[in-house]
Amino acid sequence: KISYMNMAADLNAKAKNYAEQLNWLKQMTALKKDISNRDYFFLADAALRAKKYDEAMIIGDQYIAKYPDQLFGYRAKANAAIALDIDSTKGTALPAIQQYIDFLSKDSVKNAKLIKSQLYYVAVYYADTIKDFPKALEVVDKILIIDPEDSFAIPAKEQLLKALTKPSAPSKTTRQTPQPAGPRQGGPTKK
Repeated sequence: KISYMNMAADLNAKAKNYAEQLNWLKQMTALKKDISNRDYFFLADAALRAKKYDEAMIIGDQYIAKYPDQLFGYRAKANAAIALDIDSTKGTALPAIQQYIDFLSKDSVKNAKLIKSQLYYVAVYYADTIKDFPKALEVVDKILIIDPEDSFAIPAKEQLLKALTKPSAPSKTTRQTPQPAGPRQGGPTKK
């Protein structure tokens, strides 16, 4: 029975019917006593391809819990989290991204490009969404440590430094309307 379900999942994957592939994979794994690393990989991948991002997050968490030394659980969870907050306006992907970065940092030399790509989201969130320029600058500096010639980080750092050194505008409540200095020279005065 499991082999037929696996064939059905494979056929749906080849037909790019990822939601149905995910359905078959879930039915198949429900019958198994032990879900393998490979099973979790295909479940997470199918959920991402089917654009079932909430489900991919759950599968990613399960994958990480069972196989904490495997990259794809962290990657699937981070990709799903980013897809749920694609423009970084909510910042909801930050915990999943940080978890992925922490995993990747175990071998930061090998995973430098992956770490850098995750830091882009974080930098954009801090700079554009919550306007925490010091924190954004800290993240951009991490990108520049990985790649001193990064085409995103170099201009971003310049803009952030400019934003940090720009004098803040006076608030509207404390602004005073200029008053005349006194009677004008040479004009009539009241007695």
